[in-house]
Amino acid sequence: MSLFDRWFRKSPLPAPESLPGREGEPQREEPAASPSASTVVPPAPTSEPPKSSVVPPGHQIVQVAVPGSLAPSVELLKGGVCVAFLGQGSDEPVEELESLLRQLEPWMKDSQRLSLLSQEKVLSQLFGPSPSTIAVPRVLLWVFSRRALCGWLEEPANLQALLRHLYRLKSSAQPVAQFVCFEHDCGPGAAVLARLLIGLGLNVRVLEPDPQRYVLLEVHRPDGVVLTALMGHRFPREGAVDDFPASVNAEKARAEAQGDVLRLWQLEQWERDYLVRALQPIQSQLRELPQLRAPRLCRLLRTVVDQASPTARKALEKELLRRTLPLLLLMKPDCKSMSVAHFHGIGPALRAYPDHDSLLRTVKDLEMAEGSYGIGGMSVRDVFDSAAAGNISLALNVYLTPYTPTYVFWLPEDARLLAQGKLASNA
Repeated sequence: MSLFDRWFRKSPLPAPESLPGREGEPQREEPAASPSASTVVPPAPTSEPPKSSVVPPGHQIVQVAVPGSLAPSVELLKGGVCVAFLGQGSDEPVEELESLLRQLEPWMKDSQRLSLLSQEKVLSQLFGPSPSTIAVPRVLLWVFSRRALCGWLEEPANLQALLRHLYRLKSSAQPVAQFVCFEHDCGPGAAVLARLLIGLGLNVRVLEPDPQRYVLLEVHRPDGVVLTALMGHRFPREGAVDDFPASVNAEKARAEAQGDVLRLWQLEQWERDYLVRALQPIQSQLRELPQLRAPRLCRLLRTVVDQASPTARKALEKELLRRTLPLLLLMKPDCKSMSVAHFHGIGPALRAYPDHDSLLRTVKDLEMAEGSYGIGGMSVRDVFDSAAAGNISLALNVYLTPYTPTYVFWLPEDARLLAQGKLASNA
């Protein structure tokens, strides 16, 4: 069965059943650490990567795939292209994007950095004597997974920040040549975001349904020249280009330069209203996948565990009450009732998880067989309401390290307050 069976909105009252012979969740011994140009001519579509047996002597092929990591990452290649992966979703995508951009500042200031992008239709021609290429300074390839894309589109404010940062890169004194690459299964939101990014003047591509998930290839030639071929094809565009993203961001830049705070505020509101309308048709489809990573919520949970202070607990509860993303629950295999664990000194408690990654760590720690559980999602207040209605505590999981799970607990009377939208830390 699939790890994610369906979203669980409101469940019957959970029965206090725990896994036999276990209290809460075990800790595992952590293993020792192991050693360690404003206008861009888009490249033509390329063929599949060549087999190693047909690569001529003296040439080398470097294949760059979508990173397997969950967190955002940056990779600077020998051919000069920088690949920025936006991760597998997050509850703080803007902060993570800004962190990536800070890492890229030295690279973006290097005006001598050029990349030779292939214009050939087949990769074998890159081995010839005079392959067709174009020299482009500071090539930045943004890679979006489906989970990351949903994280940007769920909140118009996040999308507004993304467009602003990408516009600034494109219109700076030393513009960055930006390409955007979507994985082939990015869902209905891909067309919405692609339309906005194309309106900014970016080149948007989509990968073929290839399990290798290559985003680009580098051909290292015997003469020391490195040629870069972007994989996939241009994102199919429907209708005229939407110039609103470019025009409103240009107006915002002028308002900022003039110090016109009121005009800037008006433009921000205008843009936000536009994005709300653009995203409204796909909102119901954006949460088909559970959130894989919740770094902000996990950080607040760890702070409560580390400090055990009323201030830390209040900050956590405020975050939970304003949170629109659901918490995850371990379900019985039929996905109609929830599993309840017993904790020493607490008694029965409904276990909830901040993200998919935390829940799957638990499944691994508990050595739960496939088919022995389901996964459900429920809004924060409904989770607390279910615990309060069953007169049991709520246990919200957090991993202090990858191998050290713990919980933050709310007793039934505190869970009842959170279910009503009140802070238990004020009681």
